[in-house]
Amino acid sequence: MRIATLSILVLAGLSVSCSRGTPPPAPAAQPKPAERQKTVIDAQLKALDKAKAVQGTLDQRTKVLDKQMEESENPPSQRDASQ
Repeated sequence: MRIATLSILVLAGLSVSCSRGTPPPAPAAQPKPAERQKTVIDAQLKALDKAKAVQGTLDQRTKVLDKQMEESENPPSQRDASQ
């Protein structure tokens, strides 16, 4: 019984002594790299961005042409008379 009590006291003393230390320092913030490193797929990403820009231009042009076509089929004078 004496050994069990002594071991409990020793373990309690060790756990208290370990918890009294100063907290570990916070990890330093990682500095951001000045420039993004080039990768193998950079050329493909650049081509994809260019294709998206071209698609946007084509979509805008399509809207303009659709509007012009609609106006040519139904001139403003006919639209007003039909309403």
